[in-house]
Amino acid sequence: SLGFDYIATGHYAIVEFDQTRGKYLLRKGLDPAKDQSYFLYMLTQEQLSHVVFPLGTMNKTEIRAYAAEHGMRVRSKPDSQDICFVENGKYQEFIQTESPKAIEPGNFLDLSGKVLGKHKGITAYTVGQRKGLGISSAAPLYVVGKNAADNTVILGARSDTLKKEFLVRDVSYTFLEQPTEPFQAKVKVRYSADEVEAILYPLEDGRVRVQLIKPHPFVAPGQAAVFYQGDLVLGGGTIL
Repeated sequence: SLGFDYIATGHYAIVEFDQTRGKYLLRKGLDPAKDQSYFLYMLTQEQLSHVVFPLGTMNKTEIRAYAAEHGMRVRSKPDSQDICFVENGKYQEFIQTESPKAIEPGNFLDLSGKVLGKHKGITAYTVGQRKGLGISSAAPLYVVGKNAADNTVILGARSDTLKKEFLVRDVSYTFLEQPTEPFQAKVKVRYSADEVEAILYPLEDGRVRVQLIKPHPFVAPGQAAVFYQGDLVLGGGTIL
């Protein structure tokens, strides 16, 4: 709408045009430690045709050297972590300031519904979390689920966090037409997780049923599940 041809961002990813397919492809950045393709799975063909990622083919050492060579003030700036606009990564304080009513103490429950103690507000916990629970137990406890409706956090053993199958909604594909048959891909269920082999079953309502070859821990509702073939991003959606 402003009349520009392209927008450039600092994401570590690569966009290229495939002449054979006649489509724009989204690929992982060459630096595996910095790759951010996970966050970009929802980009459409129209958007991919107007975006460039200059850092996608570089690693951080090369970028800092380039910045130093050209006298840029940010050449020694520390890497940003997580949500860059939240100072010092203190999410709970940010939420407390922006939406105080979102943080209300509630109960920790085990899988049978037994109350184990009090939590500080469900926004302070994420599926897979083990530290900072403040609950004494003979065996380590992990967050295996949260229920916003009754403001509870469910705790269990690590084995209770394993999932073999889950649903994904609001699925978008970067270059594929809407698949109608099952297909195999690797799936990443959070930015820091390893990709795992899976079979994807497209459903009539636009959702996808993800069946993992091996059970995987910490599959959290609300996180993105992103589908890959090699370094190629196929698409993704939101875990239900």
